[in-house]
Amino acid sequence: IEMMLRNEADLLICHETEKLPAPIPTSAAIRLLAGRDTMVLAGLPASIDSLAGGPPLPLLTYPQSSFFGTIIWDQAMPQLTAAFDVETVCISAFSSALRAMVLSGLGMAWLPMSLIGPDIKSNLLAAIQPEKFNHPLDIVAYARHPKGNDQDVAMWQHLGHSAMLAEMSWP
Repeated sequence: IEMMLRNEADLLICHETEKLPAPIPTSAAIRLLAGRDTMVLAGLPASIDSLAGGPPLPLLTYPQSSFFGTIIWDQAMPQLTAAFDVETVCISAFSSALRAMVLSGLGMAWLPMSLIGPDIKSNLLAAIQPEKFNHPLDIVAYARHPKGNDQDVAMWQHLGHSAMLAEMSWP
């Protein structure tokens, strides 16, 4: 985001929510909704059975000041802590690091389905009560206003076509 604001990047693809849009002014870039994603609480399939009345849920999570942390701590954690006793065991700003820790059996984490969809399909991971513990996200592309050259035109044609195909459905 910082590079886009400083005019050092031509394209930014990021997650957004209605409450947390990216701070890119429309005067600096064009915004295109490229798809949809969902944050779900995920863990190893065997760990889900131990949730009911068991020890505290070991949570691997994001720093509260990060984008995903803001979503999780402000909007999703109240629901989770009302349902389970939760113990934060690790904090990382990187979804891929949290995913690796979940796959190693260190705990459970809120992760984007775009990252763990294949893990869920192959039963490496399971979403924990996905109908209850989920948070929708938009996948958004920001691009500098086109200058009219062939590269800009091709990029916007590709982005527009990709946006039409990007309505993602996950397991």
